[in-house]
Amino acid sequence: MIKHRTSRRAFGLTAVAVSAALLLPAAAAAQADPTTPGDDESLVNILYFNDFHGRLDSYENLTVGFAAKLEELRAENGEENSVVIAGGDSVGGTLYTSSSQNDDPTISVLNALEIDASALGNHEFDKGIDDLENRILPGVDFPYLGANVTHDGAPVGEDGGVTLVDVGGVTVGIIGAVTQQTPGLVDQAGIEGVEFGDPVAAVNEQASALKESGTADVIIATYHEGATVELPANAEQDAQAAALQTAMSEQQAFDSIVNETSADVDVIVNGHTHKMYNWMAPVPGSDELRPVLQAGEYAANIGQIPLLVNNTTGEVSVDTANFQLHPTEGAVIPEGNDRVDQVAQILADAEAEAETLGGEVIGSIEGDITTAFQGEVRDDRGNASAMGTLVANMYRDATAEQGGAEIGIVNPGGLRADLYEETNAGELTVRQAVDVLPFANNLFTGDFTGAQLKAVLEEQWQPAEASRPYLQLGLSDNVQYTSDSSREQGDRITGIWLDGDPVTDDQEIRVAIPSFLTSGTGDNFFTLGDGADVRDSGIVDSDAFQAYIAENSPLSPDYDRRQLDIVGMNPAQPLELQVGDTVEFQVNKIDLTSIGAPVTEEIAINVGDEELTFPVVGNSATVSFVVPKVAAGEALSFVVGGLPVTVGEVEAADDPTDPTDPTDPTDDPTDPTDPSDDGTGDDDLPETGFEISGLLIALAAAGLLAGGVLTMRTRRS
Repeated sequence: MIKHRTSRRAFGLTAVAVSAALLLPAAAAAQADPTTPGDDESLVNILYFNDFHGRLDSYENLTVGFAAKLEELRAENGEENSVVIAGGDSVGGTLYTSSSQNDDPTISVLNALEIDASALGNHEFDKGIDDLENRILPGVDFPYLGANVTHDGAPVGEDGGVTLVDVGGVTVGIIGAVTQQTPGLVDQAGIEGVEFGDPVAAVNEQASALKESGTADVIIATYHEGATVELPANAEQDAQAAALQTAMSEQQAFDSIVNETSADVDVIVNGHTHKMYNWMAPVPGSDELRPVLQAGEYAANIGQIPLLVNNTTGEVSVDTANFQLHPTEGAVIPEGNDRVDQVAQILADAEAEAETLGGEVIGSIEGDITTAFQGEVRDDRGNASAMGTLVANMYRDATAEQGGAEIGIVNPGGLRADLYEETNAGELTVRQAVDVLPFANNLFTGDFTGAQLKAVLEEQWQPAEASRPYLQLGLSDNVQYTSDSSREQGDRITGIWLDGDPVTDDQEIRVAIPSFLTSGTGDNFFTLGDGADVRDSGIVDSDAFQAYIAENSPLSPDYDRRQLDIVGMNPAQPLELQVGDTVEFQVNKIDLTSIGAPVTEEIAINVGDEELTFPVVGNSATVSFVVPKVAAGEALSFVVGGLPVTVGEVEAADDPTDPTDPTDPTDDPTDPTDPSDDGTGDDDLPETGFEISGLLIALAAAGLLAGGVLTMRTRRS
């Protein structure tokens, strides 16, 4: 008879105990006492990591410390009681130590750790199905699981995407599935004949079979898919519940995982979105809970889920005191541990080879050039970055002669590392260049109309089923645009400028993009698949980056803002205003969040001798003012990168001598806005424009003020 609970419980068996669990932190900051099973119970100690991405690095014992922490958590609860699962994306998007050797060192590390199973991730398909089936799968000593994946109708990886593991006498069924968005995340040419089905439906089908056959006592679903919320490790359960329930309302894929995964599944683990959470989530159709966990990324954490299985009833409960995320930083490296010693040797050999392959100095850097950061966490794919601009410029310049490219576009997920001035005393090596662009994409060029470019920018707001609601493309520095994020999908981009000139719908633009984006499915940028005269340059992006660094050193960061979200105003349409009109709009994403970018403290709008200031809070500013009389009769204009743009005019009064006319300068001789106060008798306003950090901000704000100047006061972080 299957040992499986018929009524689910999470922390004890009573409603009071379950409620108490929700009032406690998900886990203590430090390891609690090891889980001790009762006389009629067996322990299943689940250890989990995801999105390893070949983080082979001796810096601060990153890789060896990860192995050591895994061994520590195995030993504390008995190795025979532990099962180790990976959540996919262990290879692909890796550091140079691994990528320079075709990720063979990463595969060797995983084998040395003797993990029990892994879900397939989208990056396992980076080099195509042939590479996966003929090199990766035969090279690993554990089953790769993809219950929702077939190739020419046959399962990919372990048959059915299921494996059974004996853990201290308990049979654990592990079902793996990969995000259904995989076709949009890899090069289409490499996955012909591969189908990616609904991951939840596939998991449920296999879970039902395991339950009906009685072959598994515990069922674990490992999805390479998850939520995009930002939470600290081991956050309070109420904070996790609030954030993750919000994520469910916004992210269809995550909602399906939580709300539609069968109650036959005891534990859900996630990956793909690189986030941290360990949530006791409601089980659909009941008042009970089950663990839902994701362990971050890059070997930084290991998730632990200790289960107690009643040997008589088959009931499964969770030791919530030890249901937690363990940081691997600072792990004590044991002596004489075979697995840890093997990992250390693999790392040493791989680094020695990588040093030979990638140690050549190719250029230099002055100032850090990074991706966007969210707090201390890099790779915020929802914001523009200095690295995005640098790589997009490289794309454009590398294909300008060969492909005729005018602009470059890079997807944020293609930027896998940062460049820091302190590394190698400012010298840049082959290895550092490849770490930034490890996927070896060929660079393509194609013709796109202005209307198509607008559609591409609209597609930054992703479909409901996508893992991330917004992806910020990196654009070369000759492209500027504005948006209004409050508007409907397809109508958010309000203006685009190329080399200072407005882009028209029928204008033809030659665009450089990586092969990842050429199919039109990459990261759901569908319109990029509709280019005309699309050509493969034959240039590999990481090779081009090395040449670019050599030709343009020393590199320095570009912090200019070239994308600006202005809610409540369309700077591309003329405005008709009168003195006394109220102007209100919101300026968002004012500063880049790359390391070292200036931090704007306030926006100042100058009109004549007046200065209106608006504080910047949380990288946004609310602008609200009444058009003063000094603007009467003046043309409204602003400057985008030196480009004057006509916005409209403030209407002048019919009779400027009318004593009742609010624009009559004689109304109030003490009025500080009276242009006659300077004694010159010249009533004309000075001709001005505005810029923000070199780009421009509030694009339309200055124009609203009859040639007023909108400036930014900044400090450097």
